[in-house]
Amino acid sequence: MLKNTIIGLLTVFTLLMSGCGDNTSNKGELKLEVQQMLDNGDFQGVIDKLKPLASSHNDYILLASAYMGRAGLTLKNLLSTLTNTANTTSNGFSDFTTKLSSMTSATAVADLKESVRYFKKVVKNKCSSEDKNITSSEKSICLYIGLASTSSAASTIKLLTNDITTFGQNGKIDNKLLASTCAMKYAFDRNISSISDCSVTEDNNITFKQSQKTYTLLSVTITDTTGPHPFEYLMTDANTTALTKEYCTLDNFSTRQENEDIGYYVCPVQEAPGDDITSTSVLVDALNNGIDATKNGIGTVSGATDIDVGEKLHKYKCEILGGKYEDNNCTVSTTDPISTSNITDYLLKFNQ
Repeated sequence: MLKNTIIGLLTVFTLLMSGCGDNTSNKGELKLEVQQMLDNGDFQGVIDKLKPLASSHNDYILLASAYMGRAGLTLKNLLSTLTNTANTTSNGFSDFTTKLSSMTSATAVADLKESVRYFKKVVKNKCSSEDKNITSSEKSICLYIGLASTSSAASTIKLLTNDITTFGQNGKIDNKLLASTCAMKYAFDRNISSISDCSVTEDNNITFKQSQKTYTLLSVTITDTTGPHPFEYLMTDANTTALTKEYCTLDNFSTRQENEDIGYYVCPVQEAPGDDITSTSVLVDALNNGIDATKNGIGTVSGATDIDVGEKLHKYKCEILGGKYEDNNCTVSTTDPISTSNITDYLLKFNQ
């Protein structure tokens, strides 16, 4: 039934694309060229070609699709991953996260953020509102937003871990994930008493030249039976930790490398000036937005009998809130949005 699901969604998606935008000859030729690039997997080519000119719904949909593709994801592999965790009742989101990690690219978090941004240019606030005039085509866009947002959260957790394949396995302690959670909690409320074997020290402020962003360097140490394990994080002025990947010098992000060296610091994934991509905001916002997007989107996808996307994401929310999903209901209230405390408690659940 998964094949029918994909075909049904893509049909609606194609109809929406064909009904939007400028139909002039030049625009039509550009659309055809960009669509062929997208079909051939030239996602960077689509972005380079279309981003400076994007002005219509059709342009935004093509760009959103290109960013999702550059993140390593397609509707097919996303729905397949959801289906493979459809019968999971207790660790569904952690299972989804580990399975998705083998598909996503190094730039997945930033790419999925852009994908959602462009999809929202088409549907505005219709996904999470009670807009009764929302069309079936717009509902399919809402489903894309839900999947892309949830996948962004999963990709973020991958960056917070040393070994994502052990995430969700009780008894498998990942020191980097424990340190990441400790840094997030310290930045949020300066209280790490609930996290054993963790210590945090605030070091000097550092500024990255290209983004002109200043952070407080946090040194986090996790101590276990094998000794101390040091990690570095970047705390923003908004009581959050910037999402980071690898190490680089302060004057050039192109020096990014896997291992630390003299003059190198833990490197933020956000390289351009503007709002930081932070661990907490990505997890909290992406999960809440992803789940909300399916409220007014497609629930049981046309042609499918084996998966309800909205219900599946609701199960993930139940899990993150500390509940169990039984008889189509969560054992805890899911009315309120996921909070920072919910996220840190969830990450600690498997890791202490």
